[in-house]
Amino acid sequence: MTLTDSVVSTRYSDIHEQFLTIEADLDLFSLAVDGVHIWELIRYDVFQEIMFATEVWYHHEPLSRGVRDRLKGAYLLARNTVIRNPFFTPESDLLFHGLSRRKRMDDGRWWDIYCDPIHEASDADYQQVEEPFLNRHFRPAKTDNLRYLDLIHYFGSLSGEFGLGSISPNEREWGKLRATHERIRSDFDVEVDVTGKALNKLRRHKATVGLYERVLNRVDPELVVLVASSGKETFISACKNLDIPVAELQHGHISEYLIEYSFPGDRTKRTFPDYFLTFGEFWNHTGAYPIDQDHVISVGSPYLDRCKETYADVESTDQILFMSQWMIAPGLSKFAVDLSEQLETDRDIVYKLHPNEYENWQRLYPWLAESSVDVAGPDGRALHRLLAESGAQVAVYSTTIFEGLSYGLDTYLVELPGVEHMAPLIDRGDATLVDSPERLSEELRDSQDGSGTKPDFFRENSLNRVCEVIRDLQKGGDG
Repeated sequence: MTLTDSVVSTRYSDIHEQFLTIEADLDLFSLAVDGVHIWELIRYDVFQEIMFATEVWYHHEPLSRGVRDRLKGAYLLARNTVIRNPFFTPESDLLFHGLSRRKRMDDGRWWDIYCDPIHEASDADYQQVEEPFLNRHFRPAKTDNLRYLDLIHYFGSLSGEFGLGSISPNEREWGKLRATHERIRSDFDVEVDVTGKALNKLRRHKATVGLYERVLNRVDPELVVLVASSGKETFISACKNLDIPVAELQHGHISEYLIEYSFPGDRTKRTFPDYFLTFGEFWNHTGAYPIDQDHVISVGSPYLDRCKETYADVESTDQILFMSQWMIAPGLSKFAVDLSEQLETDRDIVYKLHPNEYENWQRLYPWLAESSVDVAGPDGRALHRLLAESGAQVAVYSTTIFEGLSYGLDTYLVELPGVEHMAPLIDRGDATLVDSPERLSEELRDSQDGSGTKPDFFRENSLNRVCEVIRDLQKGGDG
C-alpha cells in the first residue's frame, strides 16, 4: 500500500501529503547550518505544530511548569549528578539508551519494557542511560546498570531556551528558513516559527554533542541499542562521529504516515540508526526507512510475548475495549459515550486512557466522567489483562491495536484523523472501519465476539532472536 491508494483518507493525510510536497519543493533535507543538517532535527516538531494549529490533533494543556516543578528539576539534576552521573559510567560492551517512561510490573519495579527483558535474558556486559521523564525517574527501576542523562539534558535545554552559543546561518540558509515559514503559512494558514525552532535545536545540539561523545568515549561500546530514535538525533550524531554502530528497537506502530519513519523518495536522515530491529516481517516494509533494507531486521516483541504468557489463562468476555490516544481523545471518548447509549445489550464498555491523560481526564472529558463507560486509567488495571479479557477493541491508531489482534480481538477503527496509519489493516480485512456509533453498534450485533483471527504481526521466539541479533551486530555482523 502506498500513500496514493489508501483505503481511507482524512484531513490528516491531506496535510501529510502537502507537508511532503513543501519539503521536496524547498529541498529541505539539504539545508545545513554550521554543518548540521537542521531539517531532520526540527521536522517532527514542525509537523506536530501544524497538526495542532490546524486542530487535526487535539492539543492538551501542558502540565504545570511552575517554580515548584523547576525546583524539582534542579534537585533531580543535583542528585543524579552525584549518584548516577553518566560521566562515571564504566566501560562496557553494550550501551542502551532506553525509554524514560517506564511501566510498573507485578514485582513492584519500574521496567523499561523494551530493554529490561533483554537484560534479564542475557549475560551481556551492558550499561544503560536514560533521560528524565517530566522531571522525574521511576524508582525502583528494574534496570541494574543505569545512569541518568539529566546533566546533559538540562544543559541542552538551557542553551536552547536562553540562546546560549553562537549560531551563524549565512544569507542563503536564513532565506531557506524564511521561505519554509512563508510556505507553511501560505499552504496551511498557520504560523510556525521555523527559524526559532532551528536556532533552538542548533544550540542544544552544539551544547550537548560533545558531552555525549565524552560519555561514549568513556563507555567505549561496541554497539549502542536505543529505543525511540526521534528526539535522540544529537546522541546518534555523537555515535556516528565516533564510528559506533547504532541499532534501534521498534517501540510502536509504523506506517508511511508516521513522520518519524517516513522518508519516501530521495529523502534521507543522516541521524537515523544504522539498524532497525522490528516486531516482525510485516513491519520491515511499513515505513519508508532511510537505511538499506537489509539493515531492517525482524526480531519480535519480548514484552508482548511475556504479557501473553502471563494472561494465557484469562477468559475472554464480550467486553468492548476503547483505547485512547490523547491527540484524538475528545472525538474518540465522545464516540464511546454515544455507543454506550446506542447498545441495547449489557455489554461492558471500557475506555483505557493513555498515560498522558491520567492526571486531568475528568476535566478534559467531562462527558466521559458523567457517562456509564468504565474508565481505566491510574487505577492500575493492566492493559494486556484488558486485552485478554475483551472480545472487541475500538481505536483510531495505536500499537496496541496490533497487540489486540494477536489476542484475537474483533477490531474496529473509528474514522478520525490518523486512522490512515491503520490502512493496511482495513485493506487486509483485519479491521473494520466505522464512521459512527450507529454503524459500530450494527457491526457489534452482527459479530461473533472475540472470534477474530490472529494475524502474525510479531515474530515468535522473540527474546532469543533479539539477543542473537544484538550479539551478531556487536561483533560486526549484519544480524
